[in-house]
Amino acid sequence: MLTTFFDRNKEDESARQHLYKDFPKHYTWNASARRWNQRKQGSIIGRLVYANSAEGERYYLHLLLSHISGRTSFKDLFTVNGILYPIFRKAALKRSLIETDDNLSQCLAEASLFQFSKALRRLFATILIYCESGDVRKLWDEHYDSFSEDYRRECESVDRVRNMVLTDITSFLQSMGKNLDDFDLPKINVDTNLQFRSFRESDPWFSNFLLRVGDGDEEMMEESFIRIPDDMAIAYTDKDKSKHDLIDAIFPSLQINGADSNYIISRAILSTKKENVDEINDQLTDRFCGDEKVYYIFDEAEDDINTFYPMEFLNSLTVSGLPPHYLWLKIGCPIILLRNIDSSNGLCNGTRLICRGFQQNIIDAEIAVGQHAGKIVFLPRIPLCQSEDNMFPFKVKRKQFPVRLSFSKTINKAQGQTIPNVGVYLPESVFSHGQLYVALSRGTSRENTKVLVKFAKKFNRDGVYTSNVVYQEVLRD
Repeated sequence: MLTTFFDRNKEDESARQHLYKDFPKHYTWNASARRWNQRKQGSIIGRLVYANSAEGERYYLHLLLSHISGRTSFKDLFTVNGILYPIFRKAALKRSLIETDDNLSQCLAEASLFQFSKALRRLFATILIYCESGDVRKLWDEHYDSFSEDYRRECESVDRVRNMVLTDITSFLQSMGKNLDDFDLPKINVDTNLQFRSFRESDPWFSNFLLRVGDGDEEMMEESFIRIPDDMAIAYTDKDKSKHDLIDAIFPSLQINGADSNYIISRAILSTKKENVDEINDQLTDRFCGDEKVYYIFDEAEDDINTFYPMEFLNSLTVSGLPPHYLWLKIGCPIILLRNIDSSNGLCNGTRLICRGFQQNIIDAEIAVGQHAGKIVFLPRIPLCQSEDNMFPFKVKRKQFPVRLSFSKTINKAQGQTIPNVGVYLPESVFSHGQLYVALSRGTSRENTKVLVKFAKKFNRDGVYTSNVVYQEVLRD
């Protein structure tokens, strides 16, 4: 009946105004001739056979037929704005007939702050089956670093890590009655000759220490304070000197090595708050050689027709998710993208890049990591708006390049990344579950992980102590 419906639309222009579900009102079905004939008198209420969201492509076909008239073939249904899509789900997504995956992406991002990689893989499988994801591959691309974090610590092969992640997800899907092939995900590579390197055969002590920190099993003083191993600790004397010592430990001989991209992207300093991160970024930029440029933001408060909020006031605000008042760049500096711009070509929120050049209205950058590493991209200024859940009685609209310096970054922004040389700057204690574990576990060895702690509390023992926030109830299955 459906293919004949397409045929009728091809030969009868008046038929194209009707949706498939309304066709029986205007045409009768001749089963023996397998043909729709125009109804001569009266009408009946037709009904399209129901399909629920769990039926996959059949559901999305139903959705398209319920909203679009005049189609003459399956290919016609797959095509949106001249682009032929491979599945009905993508065609429905492009026609805005189903929700985008922003809420699902936020769900995974929030979970990554509390759960470890295996739990995230299980959550991803659950989302695939029960949450009607409209763009599975986009979710996979955006959150792969979090899905694969534990395996990337144990294996040097990119292909093998992806295989292990996909195998895990396959196991979860099968336990819920589905298979990997049911979704738009990469295929498992059957090559078994990939080299495996255990993170534990390289630094067993560091691995065990991280596990104890993450599980809340490391010996504590006064309920929450743990001792940082002496060889990982940077002595705190005064703020400026100690901070310079940490910078020197993570970015040695910066002026000599600054032109080396591998040197730049293999190290970073993490901290709890943006103001700490901005301080360190400015100090490192000051040390960095090369041409420089400062870009200031253009701010406005939306619908502020009486100009209650002057530009100077808006410029002074630090707004979550928006760039700071100015962007100070030098050629060769590492930067991080703040928005999803072109995810299929590697420009996602969190993508790390190297600044290669700049003009008044454009930044020339090179993608530094991932499958698009080495690709040159141009970044314009774009208007950026704060999230809905903001603390101000007005909405700030900020026009700026959608990047930040990334010599230093917040601990939460570093979630899912592996940083061979990592510094942790704690002028105040961590404040959320698992935050210290996330910071320390970005590194790959005890030798290349350094921690600077401003003493929040003094004990009658030698050593450097800092708070480790772990809620045991979160770790329970």
